[in-house]
Amino acid sequence: MSNEELIQKWGKVWDCLFKALDAINDDNFNKPILIRNKEVKIIESITRQIAHYPYHIEQIVFIVKMILNEKWNSLPIPKGKSEEYIQREFEKNLKITSK
Repeated sequence: MSNEELIQKWGKVWDCLFKALDAINDDNFNKPILIRNKEVKIIESITRQIAHYPYHIEQIVFIVKMILNEKWNSLPIPKGKSEEYIQREFEKNLKITSK
């Protein structure tokens, strides 16, 4: 699968989620839906789905790390660098608010 195909599939998945969310209204919000033949509230299904995405994202990250091996660069906040990141963001926000 090419990078372009992967990005298209990624977009279709998110489009599916957003279409489902857009379909929620006052008339159907409290109606139960079936997930694996069990009735659940819409808010439960949304929470369940949103909580499930990080699992798959972490799978993708893990595979990429395996493929890249020592070429892997950390995600936005490298391990052990949270305090530096927070300080940098704090300083950036100070500059914005002091203008």
